[in-house]
Amino acid sequence: ALHAAMLSAWRQTATRTIIETVETEQRDAHARLSRLIELGTSNGKAARLETALRAWAQHDPSAGKALASVDTERLEYVASLLREAGLERATAATRAKILYLALIGSFFAASETDLHAGPELWREVTKLIA
Repeated sequence: ALHAAMLSAWRQTATRTIIETVETEQRDAHARLSRLIELGTSNGKAARLETALRAWAQHDPSAGKALASVDTERLEYVASLLREAGLERATAATRAKILYLALIGSFFAASETDLHAGPELWREVTKLIA
């Protein structure tokens, strides 16, 4: 029960609350995408939690199922923003996956290395994706 509650709280905080914030604050699809990326990349504690959750999911089927569900929800949201911005469905899905994989990769890069992805990198990624 504790693990299920932890996974549920993570899903709410790290996905649904962020999407709700983006939807409330921004009207334009490009602005929402930029804000989503800003929120998703500005919290080092969230990145560490995400990394830990992904490690947990490799060994626990219930965590793996929750992670897969969250990944799908996030990918679908980003793809919907890209479609709203004018991209074709297949292109939007592919670019959403590119963005998401870049984000996950950034979680694993140490902030002390040259691989640290700062705001300027994410602005460029946003331009390439949208």
